[in-house]
Amino acid sequence: LQAEVNGTDLSLSGTAALTPLGWSFDGQGRVPSVDTQTVLTLWPEMLSAKSRRWFGQNVRKGTLKNLSFDLRQAAGTAAVLASSFQFEEAEVKFMRHMPVISEGLGYGVLERDEFILALEAGYVQAAEGGRLDMDGSTMRVPNARVPDPPVIFNLKGRGSVPTLMSLMDNKPFQIPTKTKRGIDDVLGQAQLAVEIETRLKKGVKPSEVAYDLTGTLHDLRTELLVSGRIFTAELLQLTGAPDLIEISGAGRVSDIPFEGRWSQPLGAPNLTSQVTAKIELTPKSLQAFNIGLPEGSLSGGAQGTLRLEIAKNKPVAFELTSDLTGARLQSAALNWSKPTAQAAQLRVQGVFGKPLQVDLLALEAQGLSLEGTVQFDADGLDRVVLSRLEVGDWLDGAATFIHQGSGV
Repeated sequence: LQAEVNGTDLSLSGTAALTPLGWSFDGQGRVPSVDTQTVLTLWPEMLSAKSRRWFGQNVRKGTLKNLSFDLRQAAGTAAVLASSFQFEEAEVKFMRHMPVISEGLGYGVLERDEFILALEAGYVQAAEGGRLDMDGSTMRVPNARVPDPPVIFNLKGRGSVPTLMSLMDNKPFQIPTKTKRGIDDVLGQAQLAVEIETRLKKGVKPSEVAYDLTGTLHDLRTELLVSGRIFTAELLQLTGAPDLIEISGAGRVSDIPFEGRWSQPLGAPNLTSQVTAKIELTPKSLQAFNIGLPEGSLSGGAQGTLRLEIAKNKPVAFELTSDLTGARLQSAALNWSKPTAQAAQLRVQGVFGKPLQVDLLALEAQGLSLEGTVQFDADGLDRVVLSRLEVGDWLDGAATFIHQGSGV
């Protein structure tokens, strides 16, 4: 049977029979091309009603190609609908608070109550930053017959970091808002995958949305995470969930290499983020952070652990610890030195401000134990104020060392 419905060519075929238990039928239909709004006039309201309603509300425009459907019913049982189609130039609203996917190209399948929509090409336009390509994204409704059916979105995204941050400022994520970070605080490129589980119903609450985010960040640069310090990275790993987002990998701060992890809790507003990083303590790295030690007092290099506490509109607090193995320390004023292979315990706490602020300097080494503060001015080290200083068995007291050029 060939027919035209609302200007759309429709091919129908099938068989039907009346049995003692009622009607049974097996029908097939084919549509070469149809716009998305006309589809709803061909889709019986009683068949997969939830998927039909979602399609009508969220597929804003586009063209379906090679639409096929098979409708079968054995006497005394419910009718079963199977369908497949391709789509192009579609606009799809995939989540309530997200922009639509534009210029969508892909396919859809409905079979045994499962509905799948797959995107082969398309993008979303963020409020700031530009486009995020969404090629390879899918939506799956495992059982379209049940009330408020569960739905799983597997979203793929590729674009600039500001674009990603702009999209992630929408509900249910709101990551920039929760972390108090600007959309363009960090420049670079991002590639990510997000699995979102929720339900197809009105009024979905953020607590009813679970998501798992993984991705990579490329060619990053920012001068805003740590005041006065340039941060760069070629490749970092990104993971996220409703209660935590983390970024890890290797990079450079003021051209000093590090490997570490940034963690941001998301469970409540205004939570502080943390950075834990492994860095090498050398004269060059200390100079980069404006910690200018007296010339010759440090040589070689030792591994250290740097921890940062980052809060919006506050200077970044830090703690640096190291066993100093691999570094040689010496002080001509104290007639003391630490060999390269000898271990010690160093702990430094303070704030990255202008100037740098060191509230605690503590060192435990063979022949030397000290604790105090370090004061800096605009040119670097000003003085070391030690409330406790023990050197060998000949000195136990307090001291202040004033920096005078190349010496103390």
